[in-house]
Amino acid sequence: MFNLVMFKQSPKTISIGNANKTSITYRVLKRNENVSHKIGILSGGLFPKKTEMIQHKKKILITEKKPKTVITKPLLDNINYYNIKGNRKCDIIFVTSNKGIFKSIDYGKNWLITDAPKKHIQYNCLLVSQDGQNIIAGANKGSFLVQDTLVVYSHDYGITWGVSKIKDLKNNIIRKIVEYDDELFFVTEKGLLFKSKDKGINWKQINSLKKGYYNSLCSTTSKLFLIKNSNDITYLLGSRTQGITWYNFKKINRAYNLLISKNQQNFIYINYSKPNYNIYVSKSYGKVWKKTFSLKSRIYLVSDENCKNVVCVSVKNKVLYISNNYGMTWKKIKPQNFKNNLVLMNHDNTFQLAL
Repeated sequence: MFNLVMFKQSPKTISIGNANKTSITYRVLKRNENVSHKIGILSGGLFPKKTEMIQHKKKILITEKKPKTVITKPLLDNINYYNIKGNRKCDIIFVTSNKGIFKSIDYGKNWLITDAPKKHIQYNCLLVSQDGQNIIAGANKGSFLVQDTLVVYSHDYGITWGVSKIKDLKNNIIRKIVEYDDELFFVTEKGLLFKSKDKGINWKQINSLKKGYYNSLCSTTSKLFLIKNSNDITYLLGSRTQGITWYNFKKINRAYNLLISKNQQNFIYINYSKPNYNIYVSKSYGKVWKKTFSLKSRIYLVSDENCKNVVCVSVKNKVLYISNNYGMTWKKIKPQNFKNNLVLMNHDNTFQLAL
């Protein structure tokens, strides 16, 4: 059974700070309970009093500096949140936004702003390693028009960050980054496939797939999968050769947001057939499929690593639908203060978070 940890159950104050190698400076985010979390209020506060030890004629004099006021501003309501990912346990969580990347080390109770790039950056996808040490984000740079496509990475739990620019990727969007066989892979919407052997620092193009629209790159213990949409025909593609060659695994309906269990037994994806968004499920290694859910507003899916426990997020209606039987049946939940459409679940469904 799901036991969603909603934002309203978290503390009314959320610590937000800046992280670097030598120090962490915290601010306090105070939630306004009458309005959206996006319109939170940064409350004023004081730095702790500092003392100096001065030795004079064998006497120790203690002098106090006057407390310094922290200048804070309200959290603007134009903050947009894009992706949320955690390590395997979800005790380390990262959230991308149009103001940068935020980090929590206490299951989402408190947050700090990292030193990841913030200015004119649109984050499209996010990967966090199982231990939380490596964070990789696909992004586009530009105020209004896309000027460049890049990968932002951290190898020390989000303390320091680097940027890897990928050549010839202008006007292209990185749709999904996955880890497979100790290497990283990403696919762009136009079917360019890249691989990294050094945790996202350097990337090499390994394939340029035929014309179409690509999304939902996934990895199991033995294969890579992705979705190709072209001329209203959709295929679920598979690769046994680390993305070098691909084959048509299954012809499916127009699809996005594919999820696959690590043992490859359970598949689930969303199909759009105007005017409905539909969920299709397979519990037979992709051989037999069943439509189990339909809704008129846009949705996306989150699951544990076995795809047994699944959350369906209704973006427009701020509603969740939950399933604990591989997406076969669904139950509706309407959490309070669910403003940002962010839902997270750890690997074995012992922790869930909705913000």
